[in-house]
Amino acid sequence: MTVQESHRRILIICLVSGPLLQLIGDALWLHGNYNYSWNLFREASTMFFVPCGFLFAKMPNQKSPGWAIVSCALFVVGCLGCAGIMPLFRLSTFYHTEGHYALPDIVNSVLGRNLFGATVFLPGLCFPVSLIVFGIAFTRWHVTKKIAGINLIVSGIFFWLGNAGEVGNRPHSWRPLATFYILPNRI
Repeated sequence: MTVQESHRRILIICLVSGPLLQLIGDALWLHGNYNYSWNLFREASTMFFVPCGFLFAKMPNQKSPGWAIVSCALFVVGCLGCAGIMPLFRLSTFYHTEGHYALPDIVNSVLGRNLFGATVFLPGLCFPVSLIVFGIAFTRWHVTKKIAGINLIVSGIFFWLGNAGEVGNRPHSWRPLATFYILPNRI
């Protein structure tokens, strides 16, 4: 097996496992009877997304290293930011919340103090931005089929709407899985 084949297999495994764990976590969250187990699935999904960022960055790297570096940095910071907020949601198991989808009151009481909210939310918002930047790089330098780049752009928008925009039904989780089907044979 060549290095390119192994990278492709890793990418396929990560593009299937990450969104699948996201969907399981979202289903548990929407069901509402599983206090914090849903965010364990969502945290585990970020473990599969990080290698995707590095492998995606290899694609436009030869044509535009700057875009590749910025995209990968946003992607990794976004994954870590998304995983970082999950423990705060876990506190809802022990502390009062205003609703099923809300952060606990104790967390909300400190979000506005000393830029704590910015340190929690801004890194996570890098993830949907990175999907859009990757999508632009893929379509601009023709490193994949155009539909793959468009899919990443739409994924970033849906992810933003689902998480930052707090739209109830999250259509973003299946989109990275769909990207797997339209990637070329080379990485």
